[in-house]
Amino acid sequence: MQERISEEDVFEKIERDKVEYFNLQFTDLLGGIKEVVIPEKELVNAIEYGVWFDGSSIKGFASFICDVFNPNGKPFEKDPRFILKKNAIIL
Repeated sequence: MQERISEEDVFEKIERDKVEYFNLQFTDLLGGIKEVVIPEKELVNAIEYGVWFDGSSIKGFASFICDVFNPNGKPFEKDPRFILKKNAIIL
């Protein structure tokens, strides 16, 4: 079993190796790898608070599946989601 590295050791290595940027990687909803690059000076804040990014450029992020309503607040009867809900059989 591999020994766990302390946070202090990680930051010492970053300083020793003169790391300037970090690639924070994640996947979109289809499994494609995406990344956000941050400078070293932002690493502590990124660890503590997370990193914001524009989700509109990531497939599956910043997407909303919506119902359509008429101005009077009633569902729009030609909305495909309304039709499916109306005809759905709940088991």
